[in-house]
Amino acid sequence: MTASNFARLALVASLLLGAGAISGCAASAEEPAAAEDGTGEGEDEVVAANGTVKSKLLGEVAAIRVRDVTIGDPAKVGKALRALGLGSRNKIPAEGGFRCMPGYRIEILDAKGDALASAGLMCGGGERTGVHKGSVQFAGKSYLIDGDVGALEAELAKPAKVSDVLFGKVDSIHLVKPMTGSAGTQDPLSVQQILGAIDVGQELRAVDPNEPTPKCPPARIIELSRGGKEAAQITTMCGASTGKATGTLSVSDKKVGKLTLDMGALATVESRLRWLK
Repeated sequence: MTASNFARLALVASLLLGAGAISGCAASAEEPAAAEDGTGEGEDEVVAANGTVKSKLLGEVAAIRVRDVTIGDPAKVGKALRALGLGSRNKIPAEGGFRCMPGYRIEILDAKGDALASAGLMCGGGERTGVHKGSVQFAGKSYLIDGDVGALEAELAKPAKVSDVLFGKVDSIHLVKPMTGSAGTQDPLSVQQILGAIDVGQELRAVDPNEPTPKCPPARIIELSRGGKEAAQITTMCGASTGKATGTLSVSDKKVGKLTLDMGALATVESRLRWLK
């Protein structure tokens, strides 16, 4: 082989190796981070320790209410925020006012269940599909948004979970047992263990209005509060104390669904509490 041919082969080999190294790096490189304004279905919003979802503009969001439907489950809230362009990965929207009476109103709540912000979409009308212009009012300012009403309605239509009611920071629990007395706790560990026994991630089952009334007094009433205000009550009937038991979840004396409790886990916490007659 002549020196010139050898030189050509060496040049080709170096080019091939270089291309292979480049393509190999591209194939093995980590996927790029999601775009700041991405709204992909696979993206998870940032959930804080108190169960709220991070919004770049609003901070910690615990729940969203439209009409008479409230969603507080973090997965639903995260998707709802993205539908409004207010997620943790969305850019902060431009300031501005929406100069008409909105036909679609949204309440955004904080970890205590108090109003954090409000939003309105579309001029008049009440469509429940499509993307509509509007604004969100927060901390004395107004910001322009484009809201995907169809995506938001999809979250509102999903089966209700206990977390849609017990959203945010439940920080105080009071228990009443007619045959024992009453006890309460604000100890963070005990509160979390009781919430674990309740399993706030479970779906609520419908209350049968024709269900016969149990011929026994309530075995236990669990009052759950956040920020000094009662969020909900759970009632168990007929002396259930071990295994799994059915309870009724109520808000402001209105029954909203049935749920299953781990009575053994609940009894473990109850045994540490100081009961008063």
